[in-house]
Amino acid sequence: MSFIFLLWMYEINGDDKPDAENFEWSMGRGNPGLTGVSSDTSVKPPFRRRWAYLTPAANCKAELCVTAGRVFVISSKGPILALDADTGKLCWVRLDLGINYTRSAPSCDGTRAFFLVNKELQALDAATGTTLWKYTAIKRKRVNYYKPTTVFAEGKVFFYRMDEKSLFAVALKAEDGTEVWARKIGGADWDIREPCYADGLVYYRVANKKGDQGHVVALKAADGSIAWKRDDLPTKGYWKYEACASDGQIVGCPTYYNNQSPVLDAKTGKTLWITGARGCAAWFVIASKHILTGNFGAGPTFFAYNRESGKRLWTAKVQGGSSNCSVPSVSGSYAFVGMGTPKMPGSISGFGRYSVSSVGAVNLENGALVWSYRLDGGMCANPAIAYGRLYSCGGGGWIYCLEPVEKAPTPPPAPDFEIAGLRKTYKKPVYPTGPGRGATFKGKDKPAGGNSWPMYGGCPERCGLELTIKTPITPAWKFDTGGEVHCSAAIADGTAFVGSDSGKLFALNLGTGKKKWEFAAGGTVQSSPAVANGLVVFGSDAGKLYAVDAKSGRKKWDFTTGDWIRTAPAIAEDKVVFGSWDRCIYALNLADGKQLWHFATNHKIRAAPAVYKNRVFVASDDWVLYALDLASGKLQWHFLRRGPAAGVAVYRDMVATLPLGRTPFVCPESGALAMKRVTGLGVDGAYFGAPAFSGDWLFSGHWWSGHGWGHSWGGVGVLNLKEAKSYNPSLQSKGVGCLETPLCTKDLMVLATIKGTVEAYTIFDGKNRAKKLWEWKTPSGKMFHTAPAAAGGYIVVGNDDGFVYGFRYSQ
Repeated sequence: MSFIFLLWMYEINGDDKPDAENFEWSMGRGNPGLTGVSSDTSVKPPFRRRWAYLTPAANCKAELCVTAGRVFVISSKGPILALDADTGKLCWVRLDLGINYTRSAPSCDGTRAFFLVNKELQALDAATGTTLWKYTAIKRKRVNYYKPTTVFAEGKVFFYRMDEKSLFAVALKAEDGTEVWARKIGGADWDIREPCYADGLVYYRVANKKGDQGHVVALKAADGSIAWKRDDLPTKGYWKYEACASDGQIVGCPTYYNNQSPVLDAKTGKTLWITGARGCAAWFVIASKHILTGNFGAGPTFFAYNRESGKRLWTAKVQGGSSNCSVPSVSGSYAFVGMGTPKMPGSISGFGRYSVSSVGAVNLENGALVWSYRLDGGMCANPAIAYGRLYSCGGGGWIYCLEPVEKAPTPPPAPDFEIAGLRKTYKKPVYPTGPGRGATFKGKDKPAGGNSWPMYGGCPERCGLELTIKTPITPAWKFDTGGEVHCSAAIADGTAFVGSDSGKLFALNLGTGKKKWEFAAGGTVQSSPAVANGLVVFGSDAGKLYAVDAKSGRKKWDFTTGDWIRTAPAIAEDKVVFGSWDRCIYALNLADGKQLWHFATNHKIRAAPAVYKNRVFVASDDWVLYALDLASGKLQWHFLRRGPAAGVAVYRDMVATLPLGRTPFVCPESGALAMKRVTGLGVDGAYFGAPAFSGDWLFSGHWWSGHGWGHSWGGVGVLNLKEAKSYNPSLQSKGVGCLETPLCTKDLMVLATIKGTVEAYTIFDGKNRAKKLWEWKTPSGKMFHTAPAAAGGYIVVGNDDGFVYGFRYSQ
């Protein structure tokens, strides 16, 4: 079939990586001097996505560290993890360090990865993630919101130590964390950002909170003695703590907004030149010919200066948005920077105050924007350049690896919302004052379950099935798929169907776990299968949707899209409905796979669509919930959410999406608000699945691990639909992080957790804390990214260790 979406197949992995030296990005801003410049000058646009990984967290605002074949990630609120830099596969994760908030970038010397964890500097084994040593850096009750990043050179880690009376610059031995030297550089209320190192000198910029005292000091890296010191530089304003940058020849010293900033001689500290008036220099990027400066979060403008004369060369004006706390990273002739979504075909560019971020490339010769790639949420982390690729992360929790290609293809078309009227008709939501419509709904809450669980969520509505599950629950079998399992199982006719990152779909005997057949999909399978009329339908990262015979595993038909298919198909009225990362929702004829219609959105679709009363409800990562006619695909209504959605479900005649924090419930007929605004659930819910239901209760998974904030808030989000009232998540499975949809019955809830456990609880009744009834842990202890499926007396769930586990339960 000839189709425009085939032009977008560049997004799909599979080609060999280009030849490139192992240039790395081993710390914040790429090197000890914090210059933001890669030694690899060959990285240039356009790019294609090599891989993408969704972390078990809401935000990633700290810059990535890419070295030793790993991508080291620290989230704003929780896990520290390492990904394979080539494939994006998870190497290890730490969920026990209790991080509340950080923008402190990790660093790695090839053997040890350094992280600022709350008030401690911890060195973790780069290969395994185990703690090697700790250093208590902060002995104050209150510290700067922006915590510093470690810098290492000469076998030392350069950092700081502070107590209630003093601020010290310190050098630590990288192998064991012992102090080599310490130099007092500030008093009781003084604060600091990261130091920078170049050519034997370490530069610190410090100031007190009033801003009436402060200095830039250069210390000798060998013994901490003072090489030079400047007490006369501006210290007032928001940027008084910002870090210097140096390449060993010059030092850039940031100052507060609308103030001129000095560029100093690195060896003597003498002023060489000063940036232009009204040109904010809150950060410096030092390249061979250019000095780039700009502001954090105060507009899309940054400036280029000639590094010798200080003459302003050009002003770059990239698209504004929620991403301007990102600082450019340079390779060769291009600066890569986080920004808002530019106005181009298929972009939404932001509705009102809501925006989606992008990473863009600016030509250093003239400051022109020449390329951009859309991300998720606000991009406050600086791009990283390593192994001939561009690595980036955003507020949506996604980590991206982009690699250069020869030619930028044409993306598929997206709807013209100037015509659709989305921008013109958007108004601030008016919430009903009473409880939800669910209080008066007379129909059945969920379809009856029994011997089958035919698709993700149990049914096209994605609201689950009504089952009877009683303890004891006992392990029955396990099956090795040969790859991480990131999709939930479907169950029909005594067979469990599940795919894995091995690129195969497996049919397993429900009672024994023995393999009946396997099907090679040509790409990672993270699309949960659906079963109907003797066919198993699922998608793969090869961009294909397959239908295979449920008994034999033989292919009946396939359908090609322009990108990954990771959404779970819904089957209703002999139609297959599914979404793709090519931004489109499709409807196919179940019998032969012929396309009936497609509808293009403005961003990738990863949330499984729900079908109810001849309508398809799909939430795209463009922050819009769409209602489409099942027969024709025509848009019936659209609703602007306050963020991307991970799941959609219809229950009690209401459409619910996750995360729930600021998201209303809407009526399926009109898209009008159906429930008053619910607070208390936050925005850090399950970013991998749909909500679950039991009677008057809605439940949503939370990733928090039970440490730090998780100790107080970790658990399953709880909402009473009749009262439109939320409860503390710790009242249901306290301290248990859960990424995907819980399995809920009238009396019992089954969770697959980030601790590598499967657990059963009573249902919270609004009064008494839920009681744990049963727990089982995987031998590997690895996370579950999947939702449990249950039918015929068995619970089936897949794990990151590559195994699918079967559990027998009483009915």
